[in-house]
Amino acid sequence: MEKSFFIACIGSSAGGLTALVDFFEGVDHDISTAFVVISHLPRHHSTHLPRILSKVTPLKVELLTKSTVATPGHIYILPGNLRVKITDGVLVLRDRLPEEIVNLAIDEFLFSLADDQKEKAIAVILSGMGSDGSKGAKAVQANGGKVFVQSPASAIYNSMPMAVIVKDSPEEVLVPQELGKLFSDAIKSKAFHSKKKESNVR
Repeated sequence: MEKSFFIACIGSSAGGLTALVDFFEGVDHDISTAFVVISHLPRHHSTHLPRILSKVTPLKVELLTKSTVATPGHIYILPGNLRVKITDGVLVLRDRLPEEIVNLAIDEFLFSLADDQKEKAIAVILSGMGSDGSKGAKAVQANGGKVFVQSPASAIYNSMPMAVIVKDSPEEVLVPQELGKLFSDAIKSKAFHSKKKESNVR
């Protein structure tokens, strides 16, 4: 049975807070999408993202603390001490292991999202250091999903966006607020075509 809504992973790291706020300010409030926000946070850091994002969008913002059925109109925030995968539309949590010093939570989730949601999977990679998200984004696209990236020139740290651009061919590369608007327009107009188009980096 065809899945009725999209599930988007919004990945960010250093410098990603402003980008996240700008992105969600650009997102329409009635699009049929569930969002999973994964940022590189210290293990025992109490994130303020739910409070911050709740101020810029009427979408329901939740901190993930237990396995949860992904629901459109919701923004799920992953804490720094947990990892998440998706199976049959359910966000399944596990503890971040002590040996997982390098945080690859974005890639881990994107691999499962690509496999679980196929053409209904979306990767959005924003400001950050390192390359987390680049391999997972490639998997999303290989399974029929779509990839959107913050323009490196607009990112406080451009390593993560650049890694995705180098490994992949994103649908769009834009500043975060424009990315949010285009993301919304594409979903509402069902304008996700199977044929990829060349991105204009700006």
